[in-house]
Amino acid sequence: MKKVTLLGLVIILLAVSVVPVMAAGPNNGHGNGVGEGQGNGGGDQTRQRDRDRTHDADGSTGTGVVGNGNNGHTPMRRPFYLQGTIKSIGPDGKSVIVNVVHGNARVKTYIGSTLTVQVPDGIKIFKITQGEDNDTTPNKVPIFFKDLAAEQKVAIHGNLTDTGYVATLITVYIRVTNSEQEAETP
Repeated sequence: MKKVTLLGLVIILLAVSVVPVMAAGPNNGHGNGVGEGQGNGGGDQTRQRDRDRTHDADGSTGTGVVGNGNNGHTPMRRPFYLQGTIKSIGPDGKSVIVNVVHGNARVKTYIGSTLTVQVPDGIKIFKITQGEDNDTTPNKVPIFFKDLAAEQKVAIHGNLTDTGYVATLITVYIRVTNSEQEAETP
């Protein structure tokens, strides 16, 4: 009976010592036992911002020497999305100036103002016609940069790079009524 009591006491003490350790949650490597995003007063946010600025070619942070044959230092991909109206074509002929009405976090400071977006050669540009009824005409048509004009409603996907906002896809939205569609059809 004495052995059973002693064994029971050891098990109880072991359980009491393990439960608080398990209740502390996952360790984030800072020794304070709390989850991500909490702990040492914002130092993690500064390091994350530094990692966001540049990454090596293989995606890791460091000096640029990664041992995979690609020693170049490349910027991290930072995607953006915006919706707005084209104010004008840039004076360089390779950009659009857009009045931004909606966008993700990368462009939210430009909502209600203009943003210049670089348009490199060879990106996809589409025109989408939006009819009133269920029409059967194709509504997504590829177009060229020269077809872009002021006052067109656009959605632009792209990446924020060291040189600025660079488009990867531009979609122009054209509103067409049934009477306009009938006039265009022979």
